[in-house]
Amino acid sequence: MKALMKNPATFLIGITCLTSVYAQGYGDAVEASQQFNERAANDIRAFKQRYQDRGPLVVPEDSEWAAPTDDHDITVRKAVWDEFSTGLTTNMRENPMWYMLRAAHLLRYFSRDAEVMAQGIYQTTQNAKWLQFRDEYFEIIAPLMTEFTWEQPDPKKPGNFFQTKHQNLPTLPRGLFDRAGLFDSSFAPDPFNDTLADGAPNTYPHDTIALKIALAKLFQPRTEDFDGQPLVTVSDTRFIYLWTTIKEAYDRLAPLTKRLAKAVNKEKWKLGDPGGAATKKLDMRPRQTREYKRAEAGYENYYEKFWEEFDAYDEHEDPSKWMQSEWVIGLLFGHRLNIPNTTNVFVAYGIMVTTVYHSVLALMMDMMADIALRANIVARSSVASINPTWALPQSPEFSVSLATVEKYPEWTDGMYRTTGYPIPDQVLPMVLPLFQQQREERNRQYELWAQERDARRQAALDWSSTADERKTQ
Repeated sequence: MKALMKNPATFLIGITCLTSVYAQGYGDAVEASQQFNERAANDIRAFKQRYQDRGPLVVPEDSEWAAPTDDHDITVRKAVWDEFSTGLTTNMRENPMWYMLRAAHLLRYFSRDAEVMAQGIYQTTQNAKWLQFRDEYFEIIAPLMTEFTWEQPDPKKPGNFFQTKHQNLPTLPRGLFDRAGLFDSSFAPDPFNDTLADGAPNTYPHDTIALKIALAKLFQPRTEDFDGQPLVTVSDTRFIYLWTTIKEAYDRLAPLTKRLAKAVNKEKWKLGDPGGAATKKLDMRPRQTREYKRAEAGYENYYEKFWEEFDAYDEHEDPSKWMQSEWVIGLLFGHRLNIPNTTNVFVAYGIMVTTVYHSVLALMMDMMADIALRANIVARSSVASINPTWALPQSPEFSVSLATVEKYPEWTDGMYRTTGYPIPDQVLPMVLPLFQQQREERNRQYELWAQERDARRQAALDWSSTADERKTQ
């Protein structure tokens, strides 16, 4: 980001590319999009025709009199839509749409590292089951994302990741979070923090563009003037499609994570692993709900629920530029050479995949519910139709009620929960102090590890600098 801002020409090229990406749209939905637009235009024309002889129309606050339209379309005043879209493209740290974008980035980073970890374990063990795990995971995630193979950044392209190709899997259509997908997450992400390294405020320029494009693709706003009053017609079809696809990926990952946990927990640890490694098991317990309440404490506080698992990717300015996380390469290298390490390579791989299942996709499901609540509130101001379940899935396979999203539910163990689970609300207050003590201890251990990591990095930089000086002498 800093390099782009320092080079206006490069930044202009990047903006042009982002515009071209948006113009590409979502390939598989082009025909459907045209049908949506045509249907919406016909509805508006019929709407005008019905009231053309009644003099200048003042759109009322309620919509009891309005002509019905397709269940997936609503028409609202432009001011109402602008307020909704602004709320989802600004104030990032308290914005569910922004955390959806962060979760998409995390899906890419975890998938990238899991890919390399599975291949590295296979090279050491020569057991094909690890490649089978790799390929099955990829096939499940593919509807959401296929692009997590890293290549050198190209200033003429908006993303650095390209489609992963496996020998036994053909090239697949782009995923919904891929470049030019329905929720394009290929843009270089902005730093997580509100302030930059130099102390300047973080305006999130890249994330703002990404969110505006995603919002336009998800809801397809079409603005039309009606007797001097601008109205916006929007559809929830694509939004529900994205939500359903995330849920389907979660459901398909469930049996894979169980089989992976069984394989990891049965694995014989190598001699190089520490003596206590054999007692380490892959934790498959469902995530506790209601430990943090985002409706009361806000999204930034709620994100702490996931922070420990995501921190390795949040603390750096732009993880999308990493070829591979250094700890993954170091862990695989140490395992091959029988170097003792406090982290077991099999457990580490299992943690990557189960974190996607338990945390990344769960965070997406939580944020989709909150976005749906905001969208449903907008639908109540519709002047062209009334649909009490607008923006909510209503299929036999996946149905979400308004009463559920109004309680800011948490997705865990395959369903939305509005009460404490697995520890119930009555017991949870007594357990929370223990959770806090455990978290503080893990944080202390993490700080010690981070200090050692930074020392190794500095030593490597000093060695590299000394080597360069020797070459110039």
